[in-house]
Amino acid sequence: MILLNVLAIVAVAIAAVMLMLGTEDPALDRAIRLREAAQALAVARGGELSAVAALRRDMIAAPDTDNRNEAWAKVAQAPTAIEGGTFALAIADAQGRFNINAAGGSGEPVLAAITTALRLDPDIASRIARSIAERGRVADLGELTRAEIDPATIAKLRPYVTALPARADVNVNAASPELLGIIVGDRVGGRILADRRDRAGLLTPTDFTATGLKLPAGAGFTSDHFVVTTIVTIGGTTQTLTSLLERRPGRIPLVVAITRWQGALPG
Repeated sequence: MILLNVLAIVAVAIAAVMLMLGTEDPALDRAIRLREAAQALAVARGGELSAVAALRRDMIAAPDTDNRNEAWAKVAQAPTAIEGGTFALAIADAQGRFNINAAGGSGEPVLAAITTALRLDPDIASRIARSIAERGRVADLGELTRAEIDPATIAKLRPYVTALPARADVNVNAASPELLGIIVGDRVGGRILADRRDRAGLLTPTDFTATGLKLPAGAGFTSDHFVVTTIVTIGGTTQTLTSLLERRPGRIPLVVAITRWQGALPG
């Protein structure tokens, strides 16, 4: 009888422990996920720092050009196994598109050329330019709705325009063939330039001279803004860190993250 009572007490105790463990499991799971998220974010920040270092070295070693053949572009990493998960990094020249915030000044003709090429309403460029001149820069293209630009029109503009927080000329070494054609005012000429770029890996002033095309105002061969996206998975947790990096030439050249997003780059 005593044995039965002891077994009964043990059974109750085991049931109580199991109940407590069952109650703590969700909290334990959350703690593990938080730890994994913190580890993944730390690795992502390390990826950002590798891009910062590469872009700073490039700013010192090759200040006259920015193109995909340079060392900064080679820090990109396809998904690769790391301890406990995977790591991937992408880096893109943010000045491969027209900076919509330049439309409030000397860039309005370029925006007008883009909207004309897209066969959009002729007054869209002037509405955007007026809105930016009067109300200031936009942080992303979605804010163009304040100029009464509908989402469908914004979607058509996205492949050609971006929103950067500072002056940023279009880098002809990063622009699409279509945008090259628009900014030089010659669609065929844009394709010729893109072909020369594909063969040589970059465009130089000599290419414009050789093709009889003029490098327009608001375009150049270098960039100061780059987007780095790092995707890290640790255990069952994935963190995506997107950073907008800005290079700041000077006596001590700097590369700083001026904006960060948890997730993909906003529009």
